Amino acid sequence: MPDDMYLPLFRLRGMRLRKLIHVVHSCGGVLGIAHPFGAKGSSAMWFKLMDTALIYDVDFIEIFNSCELPESNKLAKELAAIYGKQGTAGTDNHNGDYIGMATTVIDAEIHCNNDFIKAVKEKKIVSAEGTEREQPTKGKLKEHWSGVLAFKAYNRGTAKLISGLRKLEYYNLTRISSLAGRFKDKKFK
Repeated sequence: MPDDMYLPLFRLRGMRLRKLIHVVHSCGGVLGIAHPFGAKGSSAMWFKLMDTALIYDVDFIEIFNSCELPESNKLAKELAAIYGKQGTAGTDNHNGDYIGMATTVIDAEIHCNNDFIKAVKEKKIVSAEGTEREQPTKGKLKEHWSGVLAFKAYNRGTAKLISGLRKLEYYNLTRISSLAGRFKDKKFK
């Protein structure tokens, strides 16, 4: 998202990808698919109902993730090539242990979100690479049927519990957005 823009809507789980793409692009942001072939319970390309046509509407795909298996990264790179998407790299570095294990080379100076958004829109991503680390026990558990089931129950259960709040947030956002559009070209004295 652009600098200085925060939408409470993003705190809510379970938003449909089509709606997320609309909101992010309407606000001038960019978005991509992270580790598309990662753990079966939490990665986009393993979902039975994934509308692959929506891949055309994202701005980039994470083609290297140091926490994923080499085969997952290979499939992600192939997916990006098939859909003509730029590739990024990530680490899933939630605790600081893996800083520097993945690099996205961009042919632009990046100092803030707006710089990154501009570089992505101008297709300035040059390469994505890194060092794969050994899969931790937690990662292995995610692949087990019990881990997949627990993840789905958590995400879908939470989504159902807050769906009313999410709909209200989205309604308010679209209402404000449409009002802003009506007054866009008006000059006030």
